[in-house]
Amino acid sequence: MKRIFISLLILLIVFLTGCGSKESRVIGKWHGNGAVFEFFSDKTFTMNPESGTGENFTGTWTILSDGRLKADVNMILTKSVILGEFSGNTLKIDINGTKGTLKRVNAKTGFWNTIWTLLKFIIP
Repeated sequence: MKRIFISLLILLIVFLTGCGSKESRVIGKWHGNGAVFEFFSDKTFTMNPESGTGENFTGTWTILSDGRLKADVNMILTKSVILGEFSGNTLKIDINGTKGTLKRVNAKTGFWNTIWTLLKFIIP
């Protein structure tokens, strides 16, 4: 019985850690370069100044076939394109040739977060 339980637990862990889509990597809040980006599951996002004062921008995003982020920003009288490349909890971005780095706010640690959550239910 114990072997069956351990086997099912391992199978559950593998299943849970492999369920993330490419799109789920971007959803949430990111900050850096004086701005806070929030990406939503409906493929829209907001870009606001960290200071809380200044222009707020909106746009749409998608994940390209090579895994990079492409976001179209509606700016005053123009549209800009943001390209981003993921590296862990960091998103390296390029906005019309200007490079920057965003860090995920309240980042989850993926695999180890799943393990910790399961252990909290198993061990009282």
